[in-house]
Amino acid sequence: MIRRIATMAMLVVSVASCAWPMSGQGPDRRNWNGTDHTFTPSSLTRLREGWHVPIVAGTEVVGDRDRVFTRSQGALKALDPTTGNELWTAGAPGTSVPGLIGDGVVVGIDGPRCALQRLAAASGASQVTATVGYAYGNNATTRSCVMGPSVLTESGRVAVSSSSTATFAVPGCGGTSNNQLWGAASTVTVLDATLRPIWTATDATIGCGTPPDQSPIAFFGEVTRTDAHYVVPKGNELIAYPLTCTDPCAASWRATFSSRVTHTAGLPGGRVAVAPEQSRVSVLADATGDLLWTLETNAPFGFAATDTTIFVLSLELNAYPVNGCGAATCNPAWTAPLGGRIAFYEPVVAGDVLIAPAWERPGLFFDARGCGAATCTNLPGAAPGFGVISGAVSVVNGRIYAAGDTTFLTTSEIAPA
Repeated sequence: MIRRIATMAMLVVSVASCAWPMSGQGPDRRNWNGTDHTFTPSSLTRLREGWHVPIVAGTEVVGDRDRVFTRSQGALKALDPTTGNELWTAGAPGTSVPGLIGDGVVVGIDGPRCALQRLAAASGASQVTATVGYAYGNNATTRSCVMGPSVLTESGRVAVSSSSTATFAVPGCGGTSNNQLWGAASTVTVLDATLRPIWTATDATIGCGTPPDQSPIAFFGEVTRTDAHYVVPKGNELIAYPLTCTDPCAASWRATFSSRVTHTAGLPGGRVAVAPEQSRVSVLADATGDLLWTLETNAPFGFAATDTTIFVLSLELNAYPVNGCGAATCNPAWTAPLGGRIAFYEPVVAGDVLIAPAWERPGLFFDARGCGAATCTNLPGAAPGFGVISGAVSVVNGRIYAAGDTTFLTTSEIAPA
């Protein structure tokens, strides 16, 4: 999943009773806040400039009614959602998007060994820390570990991916000019709410000589929960591990695509949506990994999905029925132009409104229910005078947060009726 980062703009609307506890809103990563009805076609006509906070290299915002969180320059920051004032900061090297669980926030930490730390959401006080990732020994010449894109938190569980590399001095390995063994390993780790490990799945490779560039080594991406599995991309593969796995965990199935998998989402009806970088979105059977159908467009920067519709941003907005069309390849139920905007970010649905962020330009809003025609237009009042929505978008308790790309971002709110 691709989430561009640099400066965060807070687009302030009104307060509702709905959180965005992890990247993608829920463990199924659908980018859908279905219970937040602050945003309607009529309320968007009152969108106006609000407050903003400059945060360098800010990640996607997660949070609830009381506070919101983002990563920035090696720290986890808690902000007041009403004012944007900083509540507390904790050192946390890395960029993995945190997740909320109980009274805590769980953050991934990069280092020689990866770690998860659970902090008290109210104060930032450390509650517990657990090491995760492949345990290369202390005899390694070099060791490093990077957490996956985000922390998944749900139903008393935490699920994360991590990628570890190491080198070892081994005489004769790789020829007389090198004498080095290298290793690269990806892991999925599932823990309980107190960060006690439940099971781990590992995919590792080794070689002699100089480690290859990172590009030919496929590491695990973001973990997504479906009806029956945790699924995780690895290069051009999607790998499924049973929710009921025991340690060590073996994969249920693997599906291979023609290009790198960038985004996945759990769909209703026991299905999984998969977005390869350079080919059409595929819908698979969760139980077996078999292909059910494809969408007519690709989605290199992800998609959003409700219980009725899959939304894909490419050169235009494309809306597909979530239950398919009865054919091997589905055409959009309706489309909408983006006015020349470049969709580098995932769409988000809040209530009946779809938010389409764009590259350094004002985003657009659409009625997620469609318009009753094959071609729809953006909703009035949502362009271009309200400012820029450029970056990873989340909707927390009636507020829109956009982790953007430049300091040129403005903020917005829905004025009282």
